[in-house]
Amino acid sequence: MLKRLASIVAMLFFPVLAKGDSFGNFIFQNGQFSTINNAPSTDTPVGIDNAGDVLMAENNGTIIVNGNTVASLNIPGEITVLPLAISPDGTVLGRAINFTSTYFTQSNGTVTFYPNTPGFLTGLNDNGQFVGTSFDGQTNFIYDSKTGAITNVPNSAFLVTINDQGTVLGRSAGPVRNSFTYRAGVFNTLALPTGCLATGMNDNGTVVGDCSNGSGFVDQSGTISYLDYTAPNNGDKFDTSLSGINDSGEIVGSFTNVPEPGSLLLLGAGIAALALAISLKNNLA
Repeated sequence: MLKRLASIVAMLFFPVLAKGDSFGNFIFQNGQFSTINNAPSTDTPVGIDNAGDVLMAENNGTIIVNGNTVASLNIPGEITVLPLAISPDGTVLGRAINFTSTYFTQSNGTVTFYPNTPGFLTGLNDNGQFVGTSFDGQTNFIYDSKTGAITNVPNSAFLVTINDQGTVLGRSAGPVRNSFTYRAGVFNTLALPTGCLATGMNDNGTVVGDCSNGSGFVDQSGTISYLDYTAPNNGDKFDTSLSGINDSGEIVGSFTNVPEPGSLLLLGAGIAALALAISLKNNLA
């Protein structure tokens, strides 16, 4: 009887753990989610360009996925290639590591190294401009690689990206980390719900990001909508994270199915019941 009880408890409650292990990546457009099936679900999407190329990080490497095509991005002589961003026209920003590390861009097979950047780079546009943070972590900047000009962005904690219009997406300094846009000295704080932070922006100024409640969001000219990936077979709701958006409105992101609080309570009760069954068995032995 005790064995039967233990079997029933395991059968009823342990599948909750399996449900929580579901995760993957997707492209969203026109109200439809398309799962990215040609890359491991453990890969992390970084961004998407206007051709629909998705830049992804995997282990110590980088791949670009477009439909059924998967291409590795390799830099000769480098041990590790870390993807950081992709511009609208498909220029990849990355960091090549081989005992030392160097920032690079790759566009149509041409690799350009940037050994003398003014700091850590985080994003780029198609005009040769980068955003980043100084090596001492004290200032955030716009770096024009064509002219060498550096423009500091004050009152900022982190700069996410810069679009082809020269608009910077960032997060403010201070106890409350608001998301903002910045252009030509003018700041615009985004009116996002509490717990939401921006992660990407296209040339039209549409912003995407993540919220602490597990939803992704889209901010289009101040109108906020939410994205929640749902399983196509049973409608289960997944925690959703958004990584980027291109000018056609294609959004790339990832999902993970975390057990709901009620499920976690059931799981805890099941484990307790199983422990009690084992204890009774030991006491009767």
